[in-house]
Amino acid sequence: MLRICVVGVTGADKKVVEFLNAFAACARDDIQVACWSLRIDETAPADPRIVAADRYRGVDDTTYATRLAACDVLAFPFDPDGDILAAGPIADPIGLRIPPPLPERPYLP
Repeated sequence: MLRICVVGVTGADKKVVEFLNAFAACARDDIQVACWSLRIDETAPADPRIVAADRYRGVDDTTYATRLAACDVLAFPFDPDGDILAAGPIADPIGLRIPPPLPERPYLP
């Protein structure tokens, strides 16, 4: 089972619900999603493959590291025109040897 995770603070550039809806529309039963990045006004689709769908809240370093360690792949559902590439959710996984998939634009301006 492959687990895709969405972590980090919410924001206008982060398209979490759009990502979760797209995942729910796929028929794959060998993938799960864990999401800890919903805004207070967002709701995840009802799908048993979405094993965590929590609103964002700050957590201690141990909890954050545990969440990252539970991930096989991280999803970064950011608006491609946004300014979020230098944020923690992009940089932190590198420390745990989880390669972040980056868009085709430069990482640093």
